[in-house]
Amino acid sequence: MSTHESSDKITSSYIDEPPINVNVETFFANYTSIPALMLRDHLTAVRERAWKNFNFPCLGRWSFLEFAIQQSPIYEEILEKCKNEDATVIDFGCCLS
Repeated sequence: MSTHESSDKITSSYIDEPPINVNVETFFANYTSIPALMLRDHLTAVRERAWKNFNFPCLGRWSFLEFAIQQSPIYEEILEKCKNEDATVIDFGCCLS
């Protein structure tokens, strides 16, 4: 693969703006002290620091903001265990843990 092809591949994995939706807003409002008006800048700065070291598609495409665990068929079961059995969940697929 040529350098140009490699660069195109990296660029195609890079989206400029973070996809901030209600799930992202709610999560950061509930679990961080980042003001809502600064969320976009904060997320962009964090992603840029990571991107400088690792040109992973999951970083370039903001996949770490998808909170995919909610799509799991066992998500409701996980929630119940956390609420009723004081269980702890560790999501190893979160990219920027």
